Amino acid sequence: MDRQQETLNDKKQKIIEAAVSVFSKKGFESSKVEDITQKAGIAKGTFYLYFDSKESVYQEMMKKFFDSYKERCVAAKELSFLHELEFHIDFYFDIVEKDHDFVILLFKTWPSAGYESNEVIRKLAQEHNGRHKEVIRDLIQKGLDRKELVSSLPIETLTMMMLSLFDGLVANLMIYPEWRNRKEEFKNLFLTQWGLGK
Repeated sequence: MDRQQETLNDKKQKIIEAAVSVFSKKGFESSKVEDITQKAGIAKGTFYLYFDSKESVYQEMMKKFFDSYKERCVAAKELSFLHELEFHIDFYFDIVEKDHDFVILLFKTWPSAGYESNEVIRKLAQEHNGRHKEVIRDLIQKGLDRKELVSSLPIETLTMMMLSLFDGLVANLMIYPEWRNRKEEFKNLFLTQWGLGK
């Protein structure tokens, strides 16, 4: 990558990071392009060299998140059920610690995916929620197939239970920052709920 392309990528990333900060604080609908450019310290014209609207910035930041999550999940597929489950717990601790504003943004937009008036947000949220559910369903199916997880409950019920536990974990880590340094304790508690505690 030449220096000019690197500079362009840096500016684009700077805009995305500014947008995450603005969206997380003001909400997507209340935010304006001017808010993003002010936060990023760039001219409005510079913004439009990279994005044509605040929706396109949102799409780009979510794509980056989806792609990163997908890559990590693909790598974790080779693990045992227990270790893949631990991977997911580690992932949620990491994202809360490293991408605090982004998590706030997710909590502000995704719970309303079913009735969100903005079509861009609604489609992206529903797409990710569907992917996430599929990943967790596959994880549980692997545990059942390998006899590492034993349950008489339907797989859809188990999937929704695990997704709810993950959502609760992230919410509590956001509310109580002091809990973030107790990952191993939380991990063991989470695994115990599934009969897998160490």
